[in-house]
Amino acid sequence: MLRMLIEINFDTGKICEQYIEDLSFLFSEVLRSSILGFNLIVIRRDICTWAIDNLSLNRREQSHLLHLKNVFSQNGSLVRLAKSKLTIELGTRQLEEISSNNYIIGHVPILRSHYLEKPLLLIEHIENDGTFFSEILHGMRREQPVKEICFQPVNGGGATITACFREELKNQKILVTVIDSDKLAPCDGCSTTMSNLRREAARQTYLGIVCETPCREIENFIPFSLLYDHRGRICPNYNCFEKVDSILNNEVNSSLSNSIWLYFDIKEGATLKSITSKGNDEVKNWLFEKYKSQISEDEEFKIDGFGPSILNQFLRCGEAVKDFSKFTKKNELWKNAFSDFFELIYWHFVSSSKSRIG
Repeated sequence: MLRMLIEINFDTGKICEQYIEDLSFLFSEVLRSSILGFNLIVIRRDICTWAIDNLSLNRREQSHLLHLKNVFSQNGSLVRLAKSKLTIELGTRQLEEISSNNYIIGHVPILRSHYLEKPLLLIEHIENDGTFFSEILHGMRREQPVKEICFQPVNGGGATITACFREELKNQKILVTVIDSDKLAPCDGCSTTMSNLRREAARQTYLGIVCETPCREIENFIPFSLLYDHRGRICPNYNCFEKVDSILNNEVNSSLSNSIWLYFDIKEGATLKSITSKGNDEVKNWLFEKYKSQISEDEEFKIDGFGPSILNQFLRCGEAVKDFSKFTKKNELWKNAFSDFFELIYWHFVSSSKSRIG
């Protein structure tokens, strides 16, 4: 859980005198992160007791450390459940990923980093994408073992996101980067942007992940049914609902992850040229199979898009956003298609409530 779960784990019987000053600073920084609600901090009871007895901590820090000691009975089990975890040990060990999203670092290098600061969510368009991701992630809290999350959206600037990613890595903060996959079909390959981001990420170990949406764009997370139900407020002039509905109804026994709605160009729409001129043969065949019922009936096949502002229009409709929150909690197809994606992001941002102690 970056805002991630951060665990301090060392043998108090092996602490050298030379580490005491460093550890006082470390615990002050870790406790500050916990008090401010930046990260979820888990510290064993024996380590809490040792720190209270041996380190130079102010009254608020000691009070909060005592609080962490008391809640270890609840939070200790989260170490096993965490999908993203950082363990702090004694020494100079540099950041290392010992298994998928499971990291370890020595107390010396973490004090030279900003990993205990607020985690970052790097996205292509901060205004609408940030609001939408926040809506989804905060809506998940009731069903998660940790109810608090904390993150700061950062604008990646669309086509410049790789350069932004490279610069953010220098800041040594927890960094989750999400981009639109831009896939035309589930069988399509990854985009040039994703390849570039993966290449940059592979050059160093850092705390975080790079991922692409399990659909074409962020707009494809919006269920078609909600756009239809709230069409009067969101898209009153859209005239292709019947065509889209007909195509979706023809997807017999199709899982949501294989649905054309996840790969439909919601902003621009579809034409015969757009589905026959892009992608490899496997992609073209998949698209033709999805659209063939409409193509056979319409020689001038065209399905309009909802326009470039559809996400903004959706977010401005309070009732639609409220229904979206309900939908994502109850609809099993939506959860099966997207829950793994969002849960991994969520666990990178888990935190504790801001402390009122002191």
